[in-house]
This record gives sequence, structure tokens and C-alpha cells, in this order.
Amino acid sequence: MRPLRYMLFILPLLLAAPAYATGTSFQFSGTVEEGRDFTHALPGGLYFHLIPTADGWKMTVNKNPKAVDPSFNQGEENYSDITPPLYGSNPTNIIADHVKNQNSTPVPRPFEFSLTMIDNQSVWAEYNCALQAAPVHTKPWQQPQQDEPCNDPLPPPAQLGYGTLQITEYKTAQNGGTDHMAFTVNGDFEAPRGIGE
Repeated sequence: MRPLRYMLFILPLLLAAPAYATGTSFQFSGTVEEGRDFTHALPGGLYFHLIPTADGWKMTVNKNPKAVDPSFNQGEENYSDITPPLYGSNPTNIIADHVKNQNSTPVPRPFEFSLTMIDNQSVWAEYNCALQAAPVHTKPWQQPQQDEPCNDPLPPPAQLGYGTLQITEYKTAQNGGTDHMAFTVNGDFEAPRGIGE
């Protein structure tokens, strides 16, 4: 009787879980010209996009087969907005001035992404809860204070996506912008490494 109860309890959870295999990997190459977007399908009904910006491209991952300007996403349809650092400039912004290092070698651009919107919200909730739990010093002579810890957190994602975009060719336009870029992307789905890892 107990095995049957256990199966009746666990079966809905298994059916609701996304059908991603551990270690699901992806690899592809592409080229993109200034002002143009690029889209490539990933496993699990996700799409990788390069969306043109004023000074390069923005990497995004979502379930939309069409590239959407990230300025209109506001985090709702950009699963790669969990790429660290979570605030400020990060590797998902491909800007002409920051493409190469001092040796004129293209810098690899690592990115992370959630596999569902719930997972995306879970990662952001974990990050915000970590900020709330951190000691806050208002003045050097005061004791550290802590905000109330987060109550009822979302369950952590079972898997996240990790990838790297490697630029293989980058041509600068006469106006200082980008003429075109060739690249390879590879990555996989795996257990979360933790925020910022």
C-alpha cells in the first residue's frame, strides 16, 4: 500500500518537471552583421538570440523564436539575465570596445540562463534574499543589522544552462562600430553551480 501512495504522490511531480536530460549539450556557429539579429534553437524549446544594440549586441535566451529587443523584455523574457554580475555590465553585452583583450584576442563570453520563467524568478529571489541576509553597516561604530530573512522561498531550479560565446572573427567598421562578427557557442544544462560561479 505504501509504494502505491508514494507513486501517487510523486507521479504528478515527475509529470510537471521539465523533460531535460542531465548533461544536455549544445554547440553551433554563426555570423551576424551590424544592426542584424541572430537566432538559434536550443534544446528544450529555448532560443539563443543576439539582438543588435547601439554599440554591439545583447545575448538573450528565451522561449520566443523571434528576437525581441531586450529594452522591452525587462527581465520577463530574458532567461540569460541571471548571468553574473546581476547588476551592471556583464558578458551578455557584446560591445565593440570590450570585445578584445590587450593582446587583440577576442575574449570568451560566458553566460548563464534559466530553463523556465519559474526558474528565472527562483534565481533572482535567491539573489535578493542573499542581499537581505547580508549585514548592513550604516556607520562604522554601529553593530551590523540584518533585514528580516526571506519567508517561503521558491524552490531552486534543478538545472540551469551554461554556455560560452567565443568570437572567431570580429571586423570593426570605419565608424568605429562593428561590421560583422563570426562566433561559436557551446554549453550544456546541468545542476546549478551557485550564484556567480
